[in-house]
Amino acid sequence: NNILQGFVGFDAVKGLKEWTEDEAELLGFMAQMLAAHHIRQDVEKQLSASEFRMRTILENALDAVITINQDGLIESWNKQAEEIFKFKEAEVLGHSLSGKIIPEKFAQAHDRGIKHFVETGEGPVLNQRIELVAHDKHGHHFPVELSIIPFKTGDRYFFSSFLRDITSRKKAEEDMSLALEQQRDLARMKSRLISMASHEFRTPLTTIKANAEMLELWTERLPEEHQPKALKYLGRLNHETNRLSNIMTDILVLGRLESGKIRINKKSLDL
Repeated sequence: NNILQGFVGFDAVKGLKEWTEDEAELLGFMAQMLAAHHIRQDVEKQLSASEFRMRTILENALDAVITINQDGLIESWNKQAEEIFKFKEAEVLGHSLSGKIIPEKFAQAHDRGIKHFVETGEGPVLNQRIELVAHDKHGHHFPVELSIIPFKTGDRYFFSSFLRDITSRKKAEEDMSLALEQQRDLARMKSRLISMASHEFRTPLTTIKANAEMLELWTERLPEEHQPKALKYLGRLNHETNRLSNIMTDILVLGRLESGKIRINKKSLDL
């Protein structure tokens, strides 16, 4: 590659030597061999360092990283996989993934999926996140989030799977769903309470208002000097019953808005 890799030296040379063509060709060949060996060592060091970095990343990943071959046999199993599924790496390498963490009812579908991909290159669950159920060494079933990445080395396919236990997330989602349902129940109860309270308040208010109006008519029979005072008190009574009736109407409207029984039509308004 026209890059200096080193040089060949000779000690104890007493004088100048005229190198023959064969000797020069031999020296050149030796130099090329040494250079190739040096380059190969440098490449091997780089590959070893790259492999070490990749292995370190996989071993310290927060997800379980599992690689299987096209026969469904486990090729790699990182520390997080040990933590989640309780199997040590030595217990699973070379074994079928179906017999370790995939529930029995899904095992055949898993094996058919691998075979179908190898034959057609099609896999509906590949290169995307899916949720399914897995089990650990002790038979405990739990939900996991899974993504599978296929790749080919030579003429064989391999599949790297990234899994995470989502038990806590599912529990949080269930708790949130339950809390929302309870909130909806409370909203419905509040709406019914408001409707009932509005009805119960309106009945006596209507009676009070009707009697106040009748009393206004009776004030005409009072002596003239007492009529203004009586009308004043009856006016206060009518005013307060009207105010309370309006308040109940507003509360009822708010209850209907919260329960979604009233549609709001928005429109622009020039202020």
